[in-house]
Amino acid sequence: MRSPAPAESGTARSLERGLLTNALGILVKASRTLYLILFGHVLGAAGFGTYLLAFAVQEAVSKFAILGLNWGGKQLVGRLIADGHGDSVRPTVIRILWITLAFSGLVAAALFLCAGWILALLQQPSLIAPLRIFACGFPFLCGMYVLVYSFRPRLDMKYELYVTSIIEPVGVLVIGAALLLRAPSVEMLARAHVAASVIAFLAALYFFDRIYPGF
Repeated sequence: MRSPAPAESGTARSLERGLLTNALGILVKASRTLYLILFGHVLGAAGFGTYLLAFAVQEAVSKFAILGLNWGGKQLVGRLIADGHGDSVRPTVIRILWITLAFSGLVAAALFLCAGWILALLQQPSLIAPLRIFACGFPFLCGMYVLVYSFRPRLDMKYELYVTSIIEPVGVLVIGAALLLRAPSVEMLARAHVAASVIAFLAALYFFDRIYPGF
C-alpha cells in the first residue's frame, strides 16, 4: 500500500483544518442563541423587546454607515492580487479603513445627537440611551468588517471566522453576562456590544497585520 504523496497529504490537512474551523465557527455562533436566551431571562419581556428594537435600529444604521466599503474593498483587493500588485493591498485597505472610520464616526455622532429628538417624536424614549451607546461602537464595527472582508480574496476564511464567529459573539456573551450581574439593563447590554466590537476590531487589525505585513 503506497503512502500518500506530500501534495495529497497537504491537501488533506488543509481540508481538515478548514472543516475544523468551520465546525468551530458554527458551534460558537450558537452562543448568539445562548446569550439571547440568557438576556431575555434577565431583562424580562419588556426590557428584552427594547433591547431587540435598539439592536435592530443600530444594525440598519450601521449598514448605511459602512457605505458598502467592505464589499468594495474586497473587490479591489481581489483585483490587486490578481493583477500582481499584492504589495499595494495593505496601503489601499488602510486608506479605505480611514474613510470608513471617518464616515461611520460622523454617522455615530449624528445618531448620538439626534436620537433624543427623533425618538421623542416616535414616542420611544426607552430607546434613546441604548441607541446612543450602540452608536459609540459604529466605527469599530464598520472598521472590523472592512478588515475581515479584505481577507476573503486570499481564500482563507479562518481569520474572518475567528473574528466574526468567535471573538465578537463570545465577547458579547461574556461581557454582557458580567455587566448584567452588576445591573440588569438594556444599557448594559449595549455597552457589552460596544466592548465586543472594540475587541473584534483590534483582533481584525492584528490578523490584517499578519496577512498583509508592512515593510
